[in-house]
Amino acid sequence: MSSVTQIIFIITSFIISISLLVGLILISISLFNIKSLLKKRNHLLEQTSRPYILCRKINSQQLEFRNAGNTPGKITKIDTDSNANFNNLIGTTIFSNQTYTFNINPTEKFEITVNYRDQINNYQSSFSNTL
Repeated sequence: MSSVTQIIFIITSFIISISLLVGLILISISLFNIKSLLKKRNHLLEQTSRPYILCRKINSQQLEFRNAGNTPGKITKIDTDSNANFNNLIGTTIFSNQTYTFNINPTEKFEITVNYRDQINNYQSSFSNTL
């Protein structure tokens, strides 16, 4: 082999090696971008397809538990500092837009913390009528 052929062969090998290296770098960057986009998409899907169990006063004498989310939520625990008894809701599945209403003492101030879950995750929401 002549020296010119050897130089051309070395240059060609070098160009191929650089091209492969650049290709691997671009593929790695694309994979990291895809991974971050999938995480964002999954987070948005979780937010839109989860239960949101809310507690609110309808009027001065009634308290409502409502699932404002798109999927059912099962209540696992209710903590309150009031005399009202919400224990019959524990273990209850509240479907989307379903409500439970309770009579309360209009002069009593209290805080409620509701722990609930869907098929995958656990959630918590709090309510206070001390304002």
